Amino acid sequence: MLTTYLTRPQTRERYRSGPAGPYLDGYLDWLEQRGYHPPRIRRLLRGVQQFSLWVQHGTPSAQTLDTTALASFRQQVVF
Repeated sequence: MLTTYLTRPQTRERYRSGPAGPYLDGYLDWLEQRGYHPPRIRRLLRGVQQFSLWVQHGTPSAQTLDTTALASFRQQVVF
């Protein structure tokens, strides 16, 4: 499933080895079932990857995610 949206093997491997890796195929299925178009799916996939890495690095801890933390994430990541 990931090969449909990520053409470079290195990119696919990076996404699969990240914290969201085990959930990406299910997430992609969910997006497709709801009629999302491929360009939008690619953007959402990138966002999930970046968000999962951000949380994994403890900025902030997953237990303290709130609107302030999410605003901080938005400022640090370029979509």
